Amino acid sequence: RLLDNALHDFVYDRSGNATSVVLVGGRIAGVWDVIAERREARFHSFGAIATAVEERIRAELAAMGAFITGSAVTVQRVDRMTPLTERRAGWVRKPLHDR
Repeated sequence: RLLDNALHDFVYDRSGNATSVVLVGGRIAGVWDVIAERREARFHSFGAIATAVEERIRAELAAMGAFITGSAVTVQRVDRMTPLTERRAGWVRKPLHDR
C-alpha cells in the first residue's frame, strides 16, 4: 500500500530488511542516507516531486543529518540508485553510499 511494487528492490533487500524512506502524502517517495564522514545527507526520489516538497525534504534531511553527525551537512539529490537486492547484506543501512 505504501510502495509501488516496481520499486520494492530499492527499499527492501533480499532478506526483507527495509532502508530509510522519504514519505510524501503517506506513500514512499524515495530513500535517504547520511554519510557522516562527508557531512552529507542524500536522497533519491522515485519520481518527480514538486519544488515545495523537495524543499521540505531538504530541510528535514538537513536537520536529520545535523542530529546524526553533530554538525551541519549538505543535502544532495542522487539521480540513480543501485537496487538493494543487487547488493550484499547490510546495504539497507547505507543505500546511497555508492553514488
